[in-house]
Amino acid sequence: MRITQIFTQLIQRHIRVLLLQSNLHAPSLPKIIMVGLAGIYLIGLLSVVELSQRPFWLIAILPFALQPLLIFVTQRRIHSTFIESLAPLTIAYFIAVVRVLLAVGDRLQNHTTGSLTVPEPWGQRLDLNVAMLICGIWVLLAQLPLTAQAFGKSRKWQWQAVAIMLFAASVLWAGRVYLTIRAHGATASDPFA
Repeated sequence: MRITQIFTQLIQRHIRVLLLQSNLHAPSLPKIIMVGLAGIYLIGLLSVVELSQRPFWLIAILPFALQPLLIFVTQRRIHSTFIESLAPLTIAYFIAVVRVLLAVGDRLQNHTTGSLTVPEPWGQRLDLNVAMLICGIWVLLAQLPLTAQAFGKSRKWQWQAVAIMLFAASVLWAGRVYLTIRAHGATASDPFA
């Protein structure tokens, strides 16, 4: 295969993953491309960890690897769609690059002299933690069709799994809000209550 054909095929496969239309029956990419793609995603994840100063994003590798591991156990082969299912992370990596460019541009204009601080209002709008959370959920959703195909399940099972994931995420969010953000006073505005 020529390089342009491989690149075009890679872009098309990533778009299918972003649209949650992964397929285990598609031919796998060459191993050198799979290894290179895995390296790019690992470097991107390490960059996000460094820029956000949040090492817990390294733990995200565990849930991202769970469904591909289950598929590997049932089919006994490594397919390139395992690595392609990480395609939603490219959005978080793009946000990281934009943050660095904004910080460097601000520093070149002598607005800051310290570290790579992103100027407001972009700092809050381009939050890497929110981007990684959304993209991480997207990765798990992108892996669902692969898991459904490996176990011979229907599309109905896939949507049930999505509903369970959304329910679990909302329960975790509500629990965090209820347990950590305490109401102060009758109107929740008294800081001394």
